[in-house]
Amino acid sequence: MKRIICAACALMMAFIPAPVRAEGGEKAAVIILDAAGCPAEAAEEPWLMQPCMNAEHYYFRPMENGEPDTLVSYALNSRFMADKAAMKWKPWLNHYEKRNGAYWRIEQGEESGCIFADGAARQWAKRAADELIAAGYGKIALVVISATGDERADTRLLNTADAAERGELYAAIDEAYCPAVRDRADAIARAAVKLQDEGADESTIVLITAGESDLGPYERRAAQACARLCGREEGRYISPFVHIREKTRARFAVVSIGRAQDRLADMLYCFGAPRLRVQP
Repeated sequence: MKRIICAACALMMAFIPAPVRAEGGEKAAVIILDAAGCPAEAAEEPWLMQPCMNAEHYYFRPMENGEPDTLVSYALNSRFMADKAAMKWKPWLNHYEKRNGAYWRIEQGEESGCIFADGAARQWAKRAADELIAAGYGKIALVVISATGDERADTRLLNTADAAERGELYAAIDEAYCPAVRDRADAIARAAVKLQDEGADESTIVLITAGESDLGPYERRAAQACARLCGREEGRYISPFVHIREKTRARFAVVSIGRAQDRLADMLYCFGAPRLRVQP
């Protein structure tokens, strides 16, 4: 599994635009991490979790007699509570793996070999940091997708030539909490502002996300953020906390990890960035 992720991530970075040295500043990047889906955060409320992403695990809907309908495996893309149909048959209680030619019900959790969105995203974020450093990025910051205006898990732009600051970046990726509310527009704005304040608005923002964003007003706000970053006036004001400054030219390398065709990746693609979707 780890070999697949690392190989795919190396391919991903090959599609990222060649870095540009901003006038008056060194190459800088911001990694935006969506760490939603931590199983520990939903131990008592499993319906809040993201689904298991292990390709060798299955969700089977129970039939009237209670036995699983093994003819149809459900690939769930968003949190259980965001899928009304899934909530009716409680997929977290109908989770299976195949052993010796038969399907066996298993507990949903890392101890059962489950792969969750946050774990996949963290692995990719660290691999992306490795590749960015190898490509000569002197400064990298982490921005964590969370509630509007919540910057407590974000870092400053860290000096990648300094071992202690590199360690701070990787520790921040591992320790980023799993948000219950995810305002991606606000995270995009914070990343763009960090680069502009550094004088590196020609550098790269890498979005690391697993699975789809929850539908609703936050998705519309993300569209507004992308419009602004594409230079369209209607996207200027995207958050009560963060204004995108004029002349934003941060380039986006968009990576969507998971079974879903992530809508935010589609919106960011309007900026002309390459995109690569990988099944973990």
